[in-house]
Amino acid sequence: VADVCTAEVSGIGLPVLGVQYVPHIVGEPYPHPGSKPDNIYGPESRQFYARDFPLIRQLGADTLRFRPWDFTSDRQDLFDQMQAAGICKIIPTFQLAKHYVDMLEQDLQQPDTDENSALHKEFSHFTATLLPAKVGYRKVAAWSVDLSLDLSDLLPSATDCSSRPDMASGSGQSFNRYMSLLSVITKWIRPPGYPQVASAAPWMADVPLLVPLDVSRVKQEADWQVSLKMFVRCVQIWEPSVFAQIDKGSSTRLLLSFALPYEVANPYPFQQVISTLANEFRREPSMKAVVMVGSQALRPDPDNAASLIDIDNVADNSTESQQQLTLRDAYKAYTEINGQHQDAFDGFLLDEWQDDWNRGARGPFFLARSNVDEMLDDCLKGGRYSHDTTRCARKVGNGWVYPEYFGQARISSQFMRHCSTPRTRVFPWFSDTEGAGLVPEEAQMVCRRMLPSWNWEAIAGAIFALVLFVQISQNIVKNCSE
Repeated sequence: VADVCTAEVSGIGLPVLGVQYVPHIVGEPYPHPGSKPDNIYGPESRQFYARDFPLIRQLGADTLRFRPWDFTSDRQDLFDQMQAAGICKIIPTFQLAKHYVDMLEQDLQQPDTDENSALHKEFSHFTATLLPAKVGYRKVAAWSVDLSLDLSDLLPSATDCSSRPDMASGSGQSFNRYMSLLSVITKWIRPPGYPQVASAAPWMADVPLLVPLDVSRVKQEADWQVSLKMFVRCVQIWEPSVFAQIDKGSSTRLLLSFALPYEVANPYPFQQVISTLANEFRREPSMKAVVMVGSQALRPDPDNAASLIDIDNVADNSTESQQQLTLRDAYKAYTEINGQHQDAFDGFLLDEWQDDWNRGARGPFFLARSNVDEMLDDCLKGGRYSHDTTRCARKVGNGWVYPEYFGQARISSQFMRHCSTPRTRVFPWFSDTEGAGLVPEEAQMVCRRMLPSWNWEAIAGAIFALVLFVQISQNIVKNCSE
């Protein structure tokens, strides 16, 4: 593998331009918030890595954000293919949702932080996977968690910063549980008095935490942008241990997620929202954010106005689909606002690279809610083996979003094979140069065998051959004896 990710190339963490990368397969169940991470970044997806990473790099991206990974899995193929493509930064994700579920099920307001607790052990395993010897020159630009506060419940209480959300309410208890978990794990990395006080993971002490906030959950009621700005201001005051100003490079940031509908009379005010937040960040320079944006690859079915279909949906006089145009417009708005507000933002991420057929109407994070059933957020009519074009949708502003179609690559199944085809046509993407290049024809589709794996198939074949041999032998003996 070419030594592309040298210390000089990957030495700078933020800002980032990247993609949330999950190699989904048809029939893959959406993870339960209380289950252990799936082994989704192993060597079995190497064909996708080899196809996807050069395309992602051609977009102009330098970073991959990952879903929580299995601590025991072998990620060498993943890292080697990243290095070969020149993608040198990663944003790994700790599975905080599992421990939030534990608190709900045990009715705890504070997590168990004993050295033998599940939280301590699993966070230690997570940070151990990010040791310099494990990631090499792939820079850990930031780290994040898979759980967001539910802003739709919390924003009405953000009238001023004099008091925290009311613990007598369900949303107040959810806020307290969520922040108590974040406070514990950030203190393990950067304890009070650091560096005089030893860190449990000193190699992570200068790596910023990205705290997810699903902004698309906010109801667009009167003065909602003012309430959002106030909440962003207040959360720093309410939780100084999480948002403490260490230094400009390693301080905690927000990870702001947006789901953008299109083909509506009044489009979602993305540019206005990030401009409002940029003004707040400029007022308080210690706070910054990374922006993550998704939009669906759908358009109305001309034969059925009440339905939507998944096609390229190429706009007039353009080589790009409506999805790509929507996302590129969002990126242009981001760069414009960031330039006007002295780099208030530290990065832009796409949600996500590949379709997830069981995502339903969910955002990219679990939501910290009052019970586990609410966290599941299942579509009652959804399914793992088919896209849900008319059933699993979420209202955002005046339009609807279909998160199962947010991928820059579509997935499909052929007999005993899982296939993926990129939707993105134009490269580079993170730039002002439109139509600079097209996806190579040979990169259009990549397939890999579905589970069961070759090993299990070999075992099944051996058993079948043994049974066949025994049956034939018995027939021969029987015929000869007659």
